[in-house]
Amino acid sequence: MAFFIAYAIFEVPSNVYLDRFGARRWFTRIMLSWGVVTVLTSLVSNDWQFYAARFLLGVAEAGFYPGVLYYLTKWYPYRYRARMTGWFMMSAPLAFIIGNPAMGALDDLDGTFGLEGWQWIFIATGVPAIVLGFVTLRFLPDGPEGVRWLAAEERAWIAGELSAEADALGERGHGSPLRALRDKRVVLLSLFYLCFPLGAYGLSFWLPTIVDGSS
Repeated sequence: MAFFIAYAIFEVPSNVYLDRFGARRWFTRIMLSWGVVTVLTSLVSNDWQFYAARFLLGVAEAGFYPGVLYYLTKWYPYRYRARMTGWFMMSAPLAFIIGNPAMGALDDLDGTFGLEGWQWIFIATGVPAIVLGFVTLRFLPDGPEGVRWLAAEERAWIAGELSAEADALGERGHGSPLRALRDKRVVLLSLFYLCFPLGAYGLSFWLPTIVDGSS
């Protein structure tokens, strides 16, 4: 619960700073802080330390998922964006498929170098995030402008397509995040999206108990 409270509080500010500082620097900050907090969680020794670590993880991770969706709008016109979003969303179930057996294997390391299995799980999941943070800082562009692996004509095409779509839809800035929260489209989309994590997290959190009860 501490994780989700922090995530909800800091998600909007995180995306505001993403737009201000650019995707490369802000995603780097998210990955590095995410990884460091996860590794440090392996050191907790009581309930309150664990709650504090989960809260800090929510602060660190806040804004990543919607930030990626926003980042995709910098690259893809509407007719491609749903497909790219689908590929991104596929990463979550793939992570469960690959990660859950890996977590079981890590738990079997219980006692190795004086660490318990659950500590190895936090270390092994935090270190890759730290490494990928530096990879992000080195290689992730803020947008298609100026990237060397796109020709000038390709960059111009992307910019023209996105600009034409924005003009056709009459898109304009809200002026502030709080004003955006009064947009009925934002509210409606938020209500619909709320159903997705409720079902997904409900299943992922309770599935071990369901499987255990049926065996």
